[in-house]
Amino acid sequence: MRAISGRLLPRAGVSSRRSSLKPLHSLSLVPDNVLPSRRGFSFSATYPTPSESAAIDDTDDKSTPRLVCGKCNATLSATKDLVFFKWRNGIHVSSATDEPLKNLFPEDSVEEEDASWKKHKMLCIKCNFQVGTLARIFSSDKVLFSASCVAVHMPADQSPLLSLSGYPSSLLSFTMWSELILMAETQPKLKDLLQIRRVDNIQENSSGSAKLNRKLLMAKDLQELLRVVDENVFSLNHYNIRTAIDRAGRFVSTRTTRANLLAVGNIDNSSRSEAPEDDLLAVPSPALFSKWSPKPNALDTKRFWKLIDETEKLVNFGIVAFKTGNALTYLTTALMRLGVGRTSILQPVAAQTVFMLQSEKAKINAHEACMVVTAIAHLLPRESRRQQWVLESLQTASEMVMAELDDDKTSVEDKQRAAEVLVPLARSFLFVESFDEDLFRRTFEEVNSGALDKLNMPAFKLRVLKSKLYQIHLDCELNGRPSEFRLTPAVEEECKRVFDAHQAKGKSSSFRLHHLVCTALDEIGIQNETLYATETGYHLDVVAPRQKIAIEINPPDCYQALEPSDEDKDPKTFGFVDLKARHLALLGWTVIQLHADRFQQLETLEDRVMHLSMQLEVATCRGQKATSAAG
Repeated sequence: MRAISGRLLPRAGVSSRRSSLKPLHSLSLVPDNVLPSRRGFSFSATYPTPSESAAIDDTDDKSTPRLVCGKCNATLSATKDLVFFKWRNGIHVSSATDEPLKNLFPEDSVEEEDASWKKHKMLCIKCNFQVGTLARIFSSDKVLFSASCVAVHMPADQSPLLSLSGYPSSLLSFTMWSELILMAETQPKLKDLLQIRRVDNIQENSSGSAKLNRKLLMAKDLQELLRVVDENVFSLNHYNIRTAIDRAGRFVSTRTTRANLLAVGNIDNSSRSEAPEDDLLAVPSPALFSKWSPKPNALDTKRFWKLIDETEKLVNFGIVAFKTGNALTYLTTALMRLGVGRTSILQPVAAQTVFMLQSEKAKINAHEACMVVTAIAHLLPRESRRQQWVLESLQTASEMVMAELDDDKTSVEDKQRAAEVLVPLARSFLFVESFDEDLFRRTFEEVNSGALDKLNMPAFKLRVLKSKLYQIHLDCELNGRPSEFRLTPAVEEECKRVFDAHQAKGKSSSFRLHHLVCTALDEIGIQNETLYATETGYHLDVVAPRQKIAIEINPPDCYQALEPSDEDKDPKTFGFVDLKARHLALLGWTVIQLHADRFQQLETLEDRVMHLSMQLEVATCRGQKATSAAG
């Protein structure tokens, strides 16, 4: 190992800004007053302005190891966010988050025929020195740092390094990433401090990884599983991560509720309403719902998001580990159970699904592909659902399904299951506010010709399928699509009956919440009703019939699990919640979404009145703007 010339690495926490990178034609991620303009040759062309330096220095965290510019030592990234991975026959380093973009700006790369994947040179925002390249890695854009142009900087009191003179050194420089790997692997203290995740060897199997997998499988509950993951986070291979995320999803779906585990922090179940039944209603939740586990502590939550971070790194830098449709369906099913809709996880999964569908020999069947893309459409936040990559994955799956159903080689059993695949997929198109004419036509043809009667599935699953089918029929009706996109009267009647019963059941256990909302509306002076049933089959929690305002009181499983840094923000609703709201809007209702747990946290009537008044004002203004725009 060559002599150490001096320099070294951090991460202050998990970033919530984890959407995949877009080609950087603009620098919207960096404050305007920090961006260096294209100056002429002058003294200030080399050095940032005072305001730029102040902005940069203010964000530096010098208490933890960090990757720095090789020229000016400006911070580029915390080392805890860095990942070693193999790509194009080499070992590279990138960040698992978008945080480095705050410290970089792009310059169009030189055109090279043999390097068409290159997009931009990435320059240090402080000194204009090139420290890496923005490249398309598998399915997303990532910054590839250049080993010879960066260094690692460590706090002087933590550095295990010595300079040639024998004094402690905090700077570590190198010319290849393999050098840094060798240094870290031969110096345990340095490795522990840097905490750079290696996924270059994530597909390697060993007796140690097999033993770890058994530990994960033998964990008695979610807390123990997360502890095992936390203690072995740098030893996890792809199979361990896949096992851990799958087991976490199973624990949440069978032994507890995601609401109590992950969705909303700081829930106080002791708040009381003014209802006379409070003596009964104040019974603690665990006594009423024995399957719920106690609210986890901060350590459990931190460990959970560490598992999600490892999953994100795996799909971004090692998506090839998911070689079968079965592997992808297990992952997306677990994410559904956990309520994790992180775009930077779902986009690589969608890209891998499309790749497997379009391979010369398809590596995923139509049913598996539909399960994956349906989960993606369900989980994504509203602002991400209409992105082109989402629609592309749905359309590719749709084409595959219909081709498979038309193929003479497809078994009779698979063709009889057509409705089981077509209905959820068609409903997913509604989530992303899109319409696939061929898919919808085929769906209605199948179900109107008796496909539902051919399904061999449990009764409760068949009821869910009929409920989804009715929503598809209703959407076509509300949007005035041609009559071929309708159920026959007999099928419509049966599906509507099931849908109505499903809606009524979902609204039958919210007396306390209904009382809290109604008393607040009474105080405001708005006449209201509870458990209102519409002619279309939708049931509403609370309505103001004169103003035609519908207030939906949603349990936590209607929302994404909140990222640690997003706990003060409004939680994001899933696709099925927004689909119902859109249908109600087409029926003339103004819809207000209330998070049940958050509303219960409002301790006094005055707080609830203030909160509802604000929601009513916002919803009414939004409705007026929509009406004027339509006019």
